[in-house]
Amino acid sequence: MAPWYASAAITCETAEGSSRVQFLRYRTSTDMEAYLDRAAKSVNGLGDCNQGQEMNGTWHTPTSAALGRKVCIFLKSGKFQINWAFNTERVVAIREDQSATSAASWWYKNACALNTC
Repeated sequence: MAPWYASAAITCETAEGSSRVQFLRYRTSTDMEAYLDRAAKSVNGLGDCNQGQEMNGTWHTPTSAALGRKVCIFLKSGKFQINWAFNTERVVAIREDQSATSAASWWYKNACALNTC
């Protein structure tokens, strides 16, 4: 069963478990937003995710309008987690890493992994 009420999930994790990428597909936008709302509850401040800080906002490319929500949080395990939604596809991508700056750098290079943005 896919986590967080997603209808499907794909997870890739390093052997040592230091980083992970996951894609969650939702049947409805309401279900997807409920997951993002749950993640956003632990945001402590509105920093700059690209600098490895917590935030709850939206994301876009230099040439696009907002593509979906972006929620960046520190997990209880100490890992930094970036959640970013593709509204049209009803998919949330998740990147976790021990290093907040490493996660943010990876996100900047790979945010459009699901589509061509």
